[in-house]
Amino acid sequence: MTLLKVNIRSLTFDDLRKAQIFSTTGKLKESLLILQALEKADPYNPEIYITKASVFSQLRDHDRAIKYFEKALKHRRNLKKRRN
Repeated sequence: MTLLKVNIRSLTFDDLRKAQIFSTTGKLKESLLILQALEKADPYNPEIYITKASVFSQLRDHDRAIKYFEKALKHRRNLKKRRN
């Protein structure tokens, strides 16, 4: 595992994509490190929770995966309400 330092203030959309790429290439710990920082920086972004749920599903931690999928749905619904 490579050591990643994540500066919350400098997170970007590209970091979410990087976490998604890590999750699809088996670098699950690296993905979770980025996702944890992203969650702190942007706690209402459903994409973060969908990706986090996917990682936990791959780790066979299905209870956590369900928790994060539910969180993603909650924030997605709230986002739709705000847009209307």
